[in-house]
Amino acid sequence: MVEERIKLKKSTVDIMNQKLGADAAKMLQNKLDSLGGDVTITNTGVVSSGKSSLYNALLDIGDGERFSVGAARTTITKDIEPLTRNIYIIDTPGINIESADDEVALNAVCASSIIVMVHNIRTGMLHKNEVEWIRKIAANFSSPQETKDRFVFVCSWIDGREKEETYQKTLDEIKKVLIETIGVEPDFYTVSATRFQKGKSINKPEMIEMSGIPRLKAALLEKAEYFNSHYGDSHIKAEIINLCEENLTKLYAEKIAQLLQCKTIEDTVDANYKSRYREWASVFNIYHDMHEEYNSIKKRIKKLKDEVSN
Repeated sequence: MVEERIKLKKSTVDIMNQKLGADAAKMLQNKLDSLGGDVTITNTGVVSSGKSSLYNALLDIGDGERFSVGAARTTITKDIEPLTRNIYIIDTPGINIESADDEVALNAVCASSIIVMVHNIRTGMLHKNEVEWIRKIAANFSSPQETKDRFVFVCSWIDGREKEETYQKTLDEIKKVLIETIGVEPDFYTVSATRFQKGKSINKPEMIEMSGIPRLKAALLEKAEYFNSHYGDSHIKAEIINLCEENLTKLYAEKIAQLLQCKTIEDTVDANYKSRYREWASVFNIYHDMHEEYNSIKKRIKKLKDEVSN
């Protein structure tokens, strides 16, 4: 996986943040981070949502555990593992833990090819912080279609709720909130990593299928292939060019606005002080004429004195 990325200069970031808003430089940097040829599938969600367990199931490494799981925060920074030759899955820290962790997670998510939002269905409906997180992610997509192409929502731990009468109603309500939040119905999956691992251990294909993991994995691989053809490097480069042109246009507009503001101030100064300047200039001219007349009189008096003395 390509690790060397193009980084914006600090001076550029400072100017963009000051003149274009706090998110302008971050959005451009996220596009630059997306370059590299590989497809990345990044998970995100609150602590204990089942992100790491889901990724361990997708890797299908038997009893092994590639990504650490637990009730507490186990992922400190993003953790990367190849799913296929050019497709990588990225495990991120649980959100709403510490602001620094949230920043790491959001940057990793927004720079990735495909985003998998994981929600623990055992906790019921989406929490307020999850909805806000989804809204932040969607803000980085250029259109509802891009959101549809690159965003996946997964309800995990279905084995803990699917037999309840309210299970389907809860799923329907979650879908409704998602549509209201991101403006499009996302790809929606229900899975049980526990059921998948148990099915593998006792060799029960029907249990493996019922876990939803094979279906999700096939969908993610298909989505990755689609992303590569529709949102690959050539597409990202075009987006970067457009984003740079938009930013330059905004900066030029800012320059024009400042020039107009300077002209307005200049006109105000002229309006307020030119007439007063002319008044003082007139007074100055009067006193200047009087001074000249005074000097003339002094010269005549001196001449008379000289004549009298002689």
